[in-house]
Amino acid sequence: MKNLLRNTAALLLCITALSCSTTRVLQDNEYRLAKNRIEITNDKEFNPNTLYPYIQQKPNPAIIFGWNPFLSVYNWSNGNGKGWDRFVKKIGQAPVIYDADMVESTVGNILDHLEYQGYYGSDVQTQVSVKGKKVAVRYDVTLGKRYPITELKYVLPERGEFRSAFLEDTSKISIGVGQYLSEATLEAETERSGTAMRNKGFFDFSKNNFFFEADTLSRPGEAILTLTVNEYTRN
Repeated sequence: MKNLLRNTAALLLCITALSCSTTRVLQDNEYRLAKNRIEITNDKEFNPNTLYPYIQQKPNPAIIFGWNPFLSVYNWSNGNGKGWDRFVKKIGQAPVIYDADMVESTVGNILDHLEYQGYYGSDVQTQVSVKGKKVAVRYDVTLGKRYPITELKYVLPERGEFRSAFLEDTSKISIGVGQYLSEATLEAETERSGTAMRNKGFFDFSKNNFFFEADTLSRPGEAILTLTVNEYTRN
């Protein structure tokens, strides 16, 4: 009997919440962020989900079948700051209020991330749709140009143990001809190579000893990559 009463109460709570506004507590100049959407305009194979972490402002999460009951509960507030008001605000969830500045920050985040991944000159256009007191933001992303590495050169110290030790490790290098140029790939390789060289006894060697130069002009649409390692001796 007790379980039946509890289940009935929970059902009534859900039905009541469903009938309530999710924007009632907003001020006249405020809107609830209801949805973000990312569209890739020029590459059907690119997964837009990889860009969602770079969105600065996210809507209230859906909990039950695309719905958030705690958002509705928060809107039961009467605004007087007293017992009932404090109670529903404590168990409810405040609506995320749309912030245009966050949209601009998101555009910058996405562009920086894409360049880091090797998409140069990308573009992001935004569309903000308002329906009542709710806002939906769409980010239309046009991926920039990618440059395949067609030649890889090494510039190493001429003398000492380091040169031979480094060349022995190049069979394990994680960048090479045929791969696309990207800062992410280059940074991963400096971490890998730095660890490998420290394991060979060059204990102070790190990614800071590397310098990369990419020539994308000599062969249009391609990248000639030069990897330079500063002079280094075993301590």
